Amino acid sequence: MTPPIVLTDCLQLNEMMNARTLLILWAALAAALPAAAADAPQMPVTVKQYEAAKASDRNSFPAYVVRVHNLSRVLDGQLGPAERTESLRLVMQLGADDPKTLDALGALLVDTKTPPSLRDLVTEQLLKNNRPGLSAQAIRSLAKVPPGSSLRKAILDSLAERGDISMFSEVVKAWAQEPPDGKDEARFRGVVEKMTGVQWDQALLVGMNAKSFFARGSAIKVISGRGTAASWRDKITAVKARTEAMAALKLCVLYLDYLPADGLSLLSAVTVYRTRPDYFRDVAKLKRQWQNEYRYEFNVRDFHLLGRLSTDPLRKMLRRDELIAALSASLNARSHVPRHGAPESSDLFAKQLSRLTMADLWNLYLLDEMLQRPRVLLALRVMAGRDRADRTTAWGGLVVYESGKAEARLYPPRTEAPRDDLRYMPSRRMIADGRDSMCRFLAHFEKADNTARAGPTVEELKDARLNNYYGLVITSVSEKGFCAHYFNPDGTVVSLGRMPYRF
Repeated sequence: MTPPIVLTDCLQLNEMMNARTLLILWAALAAALPAAAADAPQMPVTVKQYEAAKASDRNSFPAYVVRVHNLSRVLDGQLGPAERTESLRLVMQLGADDPKTLDALGALLVDTKTPPSLRDLVTEQLLKNNRPGLSAQAIRSLAKVPPGSSLRKAILDSLAERGDISMFSEVVKAWAQEPPDGKDEARFRGVVEKMTGVQWDQALLVGMNAKSFFARGSAIKVISGRGTAASWRDKITAVKARTEAMAALKLCVLYLDYLPADGLSLLSAVTVYRTRPDYFRDVAKLKRQWQNEYRYEFNVRDFHLLGRLSTDPLRKMLRRDELIAALSASLNARSHVPRHGAPESSDLFAKQLSRLTMADLWNLYLLDEMLQRPRVLLALRVMAGRDRADRTTAWGGLVVYESGKAEARLYPPRTEAPRDDLRYMPSRRMIADGRDSMCRFLAHFEKADNTARAGPTVEELKDARLNNYYGLVITSVSEKGFCAHYFNPDGTVVSLGRMPYRF
């Protein structure tokens, strides 16, 4: 057996030695250890083996010898992750607070070949031993660390002890992934209060109102998940707005009793605040009417519709029963093309009526009007021909309420998107403009008889849900006509029927 003095000398390495040199030296040390005789005690390489050896009084190895041997195994890239992890657990039990041991473990964090499971355990150990600068490094991966795990606890405990305001944004981003009743909720609140010096709810609002804060989308997700607009009203309205995000949030809470659910909804609220701040009172009035009469619940995607309807002096404000009667008469007069993959007649207006809000009904009513105008039908025929001639991209755009009616605006697809004739890839400009629009429209025009692709695809429905928008799919069914389907973020689809182009 190697004399203890040799191993002790190895632990007295020069203070200037860097982590990479340590890693190489420990690996060399492992190779230098002589093979044990067949009848000699075996060096423990797991906590279980070490405890068993102590219990049977057969352990002739000093603890520091076991620790150094297992540290060499931890640093040995030829061993499997499970073996290295078991040895690390034993090193931690035998005292991993030795500075040289911590330096050697630190080398694993900069080694790109370190297995993730081993890296997590090393990070946890180094955090517990106050490794300088590690809190700032570990926080970047916090959102990916499983809730309730020992590593998550070590990171949050480290932040509570040594975190500062510069880490606030990263903490909020990770917190936004935590459900309100999550295992680490109390720790997140404690960390935020420790690093900001104020209550967690005030800290979030201060962040929302700071121009240098870049986690507003995460902050609003935390806020909306931990209270209602009513419960936050006094706190939010008491803030003097210094950012557009806070100004938009104040108006949403004050007039609409609405909290954006996430960053995308907040961005939409900021957009309508920037373009139509004078509409909030009018939208609020119509929203309250619909709420009282039809149990309507406001969503920021409806702001465009409610704002235009309520400020249009020539548009008669139809009741729900009037909208239903008008739509039933128009849609029942047409034949309908089944949506691909859906049961026959499942998308008929009558069957989906109970799932449609007042916003849905007005969208359908205005879109139905739009699709009956000769100028629109002629434009669709021209568009269908040009789209079929273009074999590289699908076509689409937005529908807006303009001059008292719904109008479609064509937007070229994203220029840097890969070639795809079946899927429309919206440009950044279209996405930005779409935050203040009625809905998106998508063309399935790649061939004249495209009945097999009628209606929204599964991917299109999923995208509407993720990005909170209404949609209209127009599908070519022959050289002379098309069919149309409306859909909302809840996955409800309504057929508007088959219609002819105008020649």
